[in-house]
Amino acid sequence: MLWIHEQKQRYYRLTVNRDLFGDLCLVRTWGSLVDDCGGSKTEVLDNERSLASQMHVIKKQRQ
Repeated sequence: MLWIHEQKQRYYRLTVNRDLFGDLCLVRTWGSLVDDCGGSKTEVLDNERSLASQMHVIKKQRQ
């Protein structure tokens, strides 16, 4: 999922990966569209249900 705020020139992205141990990871990445400022946060989740729940919460916050 990708959110872009044109007026503030910012973006926010969610990606889902598995780590080397096979755990589900939700990676949040955010930053500026005009320079290299930004950051990321990786959250390890127990199962797909908690992944879906967390993504739903984030989606509501971003809209």
